[in-house]
Amino acid sequence: MTNTKKLSLFAITWPLFIESSLQMFMRTSDTFMVSHVSDGAVAAVGVSNQLIIFTFLLLQVISAGSAIVISQYLGAGRTEEVRRFAAGAISLNFVFGLLISITMIGFSRPLLSLFGLEPDLLAQAEVFLSIVGGALFIQAINLTISAITQVHGFTRYTMMVSIGMNLLNLFGNYLFIFGPFGFPKLGVPGVAISAVCSQALGLIVYSLILRKVVRLRLSLSNFIQSKVEDLKKILSIGIPTAGNQLVYSISQLATTYFITSLGAEMLSTRIYTQNIMYFIMVLAISLGRGTQIIIGRLVGAGEKEQAYRQLFRSLGLSLLLSMLCVTLIVLFREALLGLFTK
Repeated sequence: MTNTKKLSLFAITWPLFIESSLQMFMRTSDTFMVSHVSDGAVAAVGVSNQLIIFTFLLLQVISAGSAIVISQYLGAGRTEEVRRFAAGAISLNFVFGLLISITMIGFSRPLLSLFGLEPDLLAQAEVFLSIVGGALFIQAINLTISAITQVHGFTRYTMMVSIGMNLLNLFGNYLFIFGPFGFPKLGVPGVAISAVCSQALGLIVYSLILRKVVRLRLSLSNFIQSKVEDLKKILSIGIPTAGNQLVYSISQLATTYFITSLGAEMLSTRIYTQNIMYFIMVLAISLGRGTQIIIGRLVGAGEKEQAYRQLFRSLGLSLLLSMLCVTLIVLFREALLGLFTK
């Protein structure tokens, strides 16, 4: 019970908000920098990112499920179970991520062809999807370790990793798009390489945090001893948790499919506005993740009534902040779009 009391919604959520904002900013900065290449390049990267975001949400099924299960065990004081669940979640998401990476490399052209892109845009999108999509197994492990770290209350550490990854990604984009210091101007492929490098370095730091800060030292035997029942429990919670986001992502893929028929200019418009819309969602996403951790602890500690009240407090706050964010973006819509294009 003491662990539950130590965690407040604000203390948990503000680093998650910074982290989520930075994740959104990474996508937005890619779009902003690629807009200096051409609107066509923005369309190519944007369509590829739609598929990557969809697979990203698939990977969140396991990370979200593991976060809730581990949070409940921590709340109940059953810390000996946490190591086993953590190893199982990392193993499962790695295998899942590897399968998705292979699919993205092998079927990038057929997947992108569904959107009816013009030949030159299709070629750029295929390169981007093959590079970034092929490294999704790294993102899978990052997501899981990040979730495990957060439910232990170390959300500031995952926030710092996100800051570092964003800075590396921005610097890499600058090098490969503008070509200073003799670097080759690679354009879209350069943006993809920059993203993968920042994720790979992030994985190294996440692994160190898990071992040195969370003090969850996982051995090979922990991964081997993972039980099928544990993995089923993670999936039984993770699938419904991430299900609504998956449905939303599918609707966005369908919308993108229809807009591609209107041409590259309309598709670029879609990508620009969508990048701005992400910042409306980030507040609610952060509050949702913070609430998830708190409620998991409360349920694990048997404080179900308190968990119920916390849910509705968070819901009211989320609606209020989202409406405020929507109002600001509507008021400053022209200035915001002007950041990307004329």
